[in-house]
Amino acid sequence: MKHANVSLAGLRRMMQEMRAQSWTDNAAPLVILVLVTAAISSTTSGFFDSSNLGDTFRQLGETALMVIGMMIVIAGGGIDLSIGSTFALSNVVVLLLLNVFEWPLWLSVAATISVCGAVGLVNGLLVGFLRLPAFLTTLATLIVVRAVVNRILLDYAQPISGGTYDSDAWTFLGDGNLAGIPVSAVILAAVAVLAHIMLTRLRPGWNIMAVGGSRRAAHNAGIPVRATVCSTYVISGILCGIAGTLYAARLNGTGSDTGVGLEVSVLTAAVLGGNALGGGRGSVAKALIGAAIMVVLTNGMVHLGMPGGAASAVFGLVLLLAVIMDVRWVRRRENVESDTIVAPVAVNLEGADRRALEKAPAGDFKDVGRMEAGGADGPAGIAFDTAGNLYAGMRQGQIVRFMAPGFEKSEVFAHIGGYPRGLTFDAEGRLLACVSGMGIYSVAADRTVEKVVDRVKGRIPGSGVALRSPADLVALPDGRILFTEFSRRFGQEDWVSDLLEGQGHGALMTFDPKTEATTVILGGLRGPTGLCLSHDGRSVLLAESWASRIIRIRLDGGQAQETVVEDLPGYPVGLRPAEDGYWVSFLGMRSTVLDIAMSMPSFREGMIEEMASGEWLYPNVNVGCILRIDESGHVQQTLWDESGSAQSMICGLAERQGELYVASTTSKGLSRIAVQPAAGKARRRGARAVTA
Repeated sequence: MKHANVSLAGLRRMMQEMRAQSWTDNAAPLVILVLVTAAISSTTSGFFDSSNLGDTFRQLGETALMVIGMMIVIAGGGIDLSIGSTFALSNVVVLLLLNVFEWPLWLSVAATISVCGAVGLVNGLLVGFLRLPAFLTTLATLIVVRAVVNRILLDYAQPISGGTYDSDAWTFLGDGNLAGIPVSAVILAAVAVLAHIMLTRLRPGWNIMAVGGSRRAAHNAGIPVRATVCSTYVISGILCGIAGTLYAARLNGTGSDTGVGLEVSVLTAAVLGGNALGGGRGSVAKALIGAAIMVVLTNGMVHLGMPGGAASAVFGLVLLLAVIMDVRWVRRRENVESDTIVAPVAVNLEGADRRALEKAPAGDFKDVGRMEAGGADGPAGIAFDTAGNLYAGMRQGQIVRFMAPGFEKSEVFAHIGGYPRGLTFDAEGRLLACVSGMGIYSVAADRTVEKVVDRVKGRIPGSGVALRSPADLVALPDGRILFTEFSRRFGQEDWVSDLLEGQGHGALMTFDPKTEATTVILGGLRGPTGLCLSHDGRSVLLAESWASRIIRIRLDGGQAQETVVEDLPGYPVGLRPAEDGYWVSFLGMRSTVLDIAMSMPSFREGMIEEMASGEWLYPNVNVGCILRIDESGHVQQTLWDESGSAQSMICGLAERQGELYVASTTSKGLSRIAVQPAAGKARRRGARAVTA
């Protein structure tokens, strides 16, 4: 097997990958901010004067708080049109409490923010729990809250306007500075940092993004969708309350037009900053950029003396532009992300040695029965506990437990989310699972699910690369976890791209719970999947799928590598100990056409560019095959399902008490196969199907 040098296609792939980086999301709105600032400053005298900049930052502090709130709502898949009215309610309530009822400042501010939070709670209950349409619900709330504001103004406008609440703290809140920075900007900075941490580092923020991305998938992953949606509106209401209070402190006045049309400006700023209206994508940085654009634009129109009607038209046009950008950019970005960025290299595999299979006897096996668990399907990894119960990871994100001894009964043992694949138990009796796109998780006997590791840490504290496709794992006696990552570039669902590229993005790694260090033991592997400890415990065997071979890595020093068996007729993916050797299952079988194509990178590159992915060359995944090999790699037994009607794409398997349990990702359940030692009567390949 030989690897050719990376061609110019590698450079193309690098450029495409750069376009798909998340930081490019901020590039377009940042350019707009620079252009708008340059245009306004060139047509307005004194734009960069200290007094004007101070006013601009105070306005930015108030506006950006609401934009952050709106961003969180739309990131969760909703929209909040009541922001303008809630802002006006905050403004009038805090002045009413201070000037009319003469409440203490701190109590007035706390009560005002609580009232606005209650408005958000009403929105959240209606949209999140009663599942009313967000647009119409918040539009109705806008009308109701505006009516309340008008009612308060009708009764208390004169005493509010005539009030002379005198407090240094109140004045400082509206006009004061901290280290030369307006108080509202300092509050904005603190809120922005907290919001960024929540969205990027804490589970509530992840839940919001997950719910905005796909409510059905979030529900299946165990996320409380309704409570999460409700919380976004509460946050928006609270931030409106803070913004309205700062506005009241700055101007000490109110009117019937306060906050009118503000929801359009805030929504425009959120979308213009690059936050997707469709939900699931957004950031605090985007909200701040969008808010800055709107504040600069507003100030510019005021300085130019633009009449109110023309200013509204400008905002409407900007909103239209923002929506167009959102739709076009998101679509383009999805196209970039969905483009198969593949830079094939030449891979020359030797011909598959089928003669060894022809000579290997087929054991006297028979189908014992099927094991199904409700509607769960696509079992991948399999593991037995010490009591003989069998655990299987299902496509729906569940780990199902089949109860020993008969396995007639089953139950959902844990709901992890993702797709649990490789399973094994450690010395403490915890079930360890490789979960696609999530990392490695453990399930204790009391069914408590905990994350073990989800990234390979970098040299800089806090940095690292997320585990994309952990495939299988082994718990070593010293507590370390040895695991394979199928590809560090492609996800499990894009396995065929990894095969066709042929560069070898997989790795064998180890995680030490004592030091929480993740170390790459062996990189550059081509589709490493199955992993199992040897019978003597001194080495591990690894199935390198796209190389069609099984390799052995020594654990007793040096981590020397040797090939156990190569030129297999298919792509090995499952690997587990047998009574007298090892069981090997295959994702699919090799074909002469695909073997030739693997030696022709230009052909594969053209195929990928010109043809739909469904028309690419694929392995023959319609045949089920299992081998039993000995310590030297000699094939001892073959099991076939030529039609693939019962078992194909076999990923998980485990032997116990003379039976082999087989998990196929294309099947609804598990198969039990009797695997008594071969009787010596050789049968030719295809003589018998694995299961009925």
